[in-house]
Amino acid sequence: MQKADQDTKTLVKAIKKEIKLLRCFELVDRRKEALGDIADDIEEQGDKLTEGAVITLVGSTGAGKSTLINALAGRIVAKEGVDRPTTSAPKVYYPESQKSAVKELLERASFSSDLDPEMLVSYRPDKNALWSGQIFIDAPDLNSVQTEHREIVRRLAGVSDVLMVVFHRQSIVEEAATSFIDDFVSRRGVVFVLGRADEVADENRETLRNQAREFVKSRWSVEGDTGPLFVVSAKQAQTEAHGGFEFASLVAWLRRFHQTEIVEGVRRRNLQAGLDKLKNEVSTLRREITPRLDEAELAFGAALKNLQTRLSADFGRGLEARRIDVATLLLSAIGDRWNGPGGYISKAGQASLLGAGVGTLLARRTIIGGLAAFGAGAAIEKGAEYSMKRRLESPDELILSASEIQNVCESEVLPVKLRLMDLGEVDELTEAVKPGAIVGNVEFTARSVWTDAISRDVPESAERCSKGAMRALKFILDSPVYGIAIYALYRIFTQYWTIRPATFDFILNTFIIVAAYGFLLRTLLKLFANLRAKAVLRGVRDTFIAAIAQSHKRTHGDFIRESKRFRDSFDRLLSLCRADRAASVSDSQRSAPAENSAPEAASFQPH
Repeated sequence: MQKADQDTKTLVKAIKKEIKLLRCFELVDRRKEALGDIADDIEEQGDKLTEGAVITLVGSTGAGKSTLINALAGRIVAKEGVDRPTTSAPKVYYPESQKSAVKELLERASFSSDLDPEMLVSYRPDKNALWSGQIFIDAPDLNSVQTEHREIVRRLAGVSDVLMVVFHRQSIVEEAATSFIDDFVSRRGVVFVLGRADEVADENRETLRNQAREFVKSRWSVEGDTGPLFVVSAKQAQTEAHGGFEFASLVAWLRRFHQTEIVEGVRRRNLQAGLDKLKNEVSTLRREITPRLDEAELAFGAALKNLQTRLSADFGRGLEARRIDVATLLLSAIGDRWNGPGGYISKAGQASLLGAGVGTLLARRTIIGGLAAFGAGAAIEKGAEYSMKRRLESPDELILSASEIQNVCESEVLPVKLRLMDLGEVDELTEAVKPGAIVGNVEFTARSVWTDAISRDVPESAERCSKGAMRALKFILDSPVYGIAIYALYRIFTQYWTIRPATFDFILNTFIIVAAYGFLLRTLLKLFANLRAKAVLRGVRDTFIAAIAQSHKRTHGDFIRESKRFRDSFDRLLSLCRADRAASVSDSQRSAPAENSAPEAASFQPH
């Protein structure tokens, strides 16, 4: 019983948990009262699976019903008497834990809610008794002169699981008592008891048994398990553990009937009916909600795809605007790894070379003018270099501002939000489509890939330009400068000993030629750097796109996981309502040892 009770409570708890989770959907919330009522009904029916049997004892006056109740309960709960009539009003003997169930039972039998306290007698089940813990009703005597007694018994029989017909040894075929059974013998579990067997001699007892068996067979056409007959002595059963003639067999039959007919019959069907009703409700809700979840998933995926396309295009435009700066940085990085005139020319800068050339030309007329031109070119170069570094330090201009990204996200996910609003207040899904997290991911990704490009990709590209064939190319590009320098030194050295030493103009012309070559070489190197910068930025753009795609995939995955959690909840509810659920609960009751029960008799075949 305890295991079955626990299984039922676990089942109902799981059902209510899933309903609570799904109430965020408007369609489910509208049905919350109906779903809650169904769940409460399932809980009530489940509780009934574990309740004891309701056994109503009917019979003639003095047949020993009260004594038999005491024997079944395992203690004195009913007042026993010898006078007729003994019981003029029904008495309900119930376990202490089932007071509310008993009141409800009597209300269903059309008894007033304001019950006479003397009708209800609680008792504590006896663990040593064979069949304690059940609800026993001692009905008024059927052969009483008060005809209203039979109507009371009829109402009690209507809410009972088992009718125990107790024959009086002196009035087995009494019409007043037996005619009442006619209406219930085919609708209730009926067991016949010939009581007070200890008061009858052996030969008379056998005669009474045969007489009762023949009467039952001829009157109701029942025999065997459908209408068993037991000869018992309730008085002996109270004092002897397995005494009382066939009392142990009677208890074994009751227990078996309770398991196979009550638990596996009406009560289980009632429980399954509630589960089936809930299953129909949940199936309908799932058919209406699941397609909307599908639409929301697809819409969110499309929104993220569109957002990725727009952000990637904007990021690509920002990279293109910085290509010249990256080319300049790359050219400087190549110069750092180039030990030769070309390296100095790469690092010098276009303005410096131009200033040097112009300054050399002006130096023919005035040294001060030449120095001024040279200084101006260097100053311009330093200013351009500072401005470039400032631009390269921050990725802010590469992407839209946070507010602009927010607006773009809002416009893309608005259709998804509208679909979610139609579903209800599904906070878990709404949280997944909020632009805030998406904006943060975009900004973080842009900063990360740009920082990696400046600190890693540009130096790596410059390093590759210093290996293999590029070394030979560098030497070839340096050769003209080396040649001019050697020629100038040769002229200066050879003419130093003549009457016409190298003039100042010759030296200036040499500088002009070197500056012109440097300007031309740097222009060529800048074109090369632009091509390399374009390749580097293409890799940066691809990295950004891949990172955004991965971030959006995770975001979409979170949304799908939350959506799946609700789908799984529907599936779990339907699984809890499956066709064999009530059977599994009752099986756990059948397999668990009955509370307050002693071992069954070795044989419980009716006599």
